[in-house]
Amino acid sequence: MLADPRIQGVHQLRTRMAGSVMMIQMHVDLDPDLRLEAAHAIVVEAEHRVLSHYPTADILIHADPRGRAVAAALSEPAPAAEAQAPAADTPPAPPKGPWS
Repeated sequence: MLADPRIQGVHQLRTRMAGSVMMIQMHVDLDPDLRLEAAHAIVVEAEHRVLSHYPTADILIHADPRGRAVAAALSEPAPAAEAQAPAADTPPAPPKGPWS
């Protein structure tokens, strides 16, 4: 990823297998003043470089403006327990994970 000088950092890199499919996801730091079209082109080129090594991978690259990435949700403190249980007709909130 860092072979391209326009990609100024990589973080939250995650890889896993889903059956026989390799899944690769990451956040990349880009110049915050880039236009959307330019940032998209950089990410597509990066995806193609990864695919040249892992041609069957499912790749997800999230572009972050350099210096403005938010820490993963796992580093946040857990919310305090509610004093009252939710009403019976209220569906439970989905769990909050690192990709929320």
